[in-house]
Amino acid sequence: MKQQLLGSLSPSEFLAAIFFALVGLVISLLLQSNVRDVKSDNTPFHFDWGFLLLDNWKRIVLSILMIYISIRFYADIFGQPITMFLALGIGFGLDKISQLIKDKIGITQVDREAIK
Repeated sequence: MKQQLLGSLSPSEFLAAIFFALVGLVISLLLQSNVRDVKSDNTPFHFDWGFLLLDNWKRIVLSILMIYISIRFYADIFGQPITMFLALGIGFGLDKISQLIKDKIGITQVDREAIK
């Protein structure tokens, strides 16, 4: 069962890859929060972790699911082990894809009036 859930990675390697991917996700979220319109009525003027998480919770869940799938199946698809730097890039890149889905398609859009 372990191999089915983690693939060819040991539990410690898998957790390390997930950790670095989550660091990439957080970096992506923080970079995106820096380009928000602070003068908009839909966002707080000062940075707020609570608002960031509530406004992006669907995007974060989608990113985490895509991170797990990517890390689990990377070796199966590409035939080589994943590196921690690549895991960081996976987290960053997949969150950017989730951001694109949120911004352009609106599937993961959250009602900001409900969280203010």
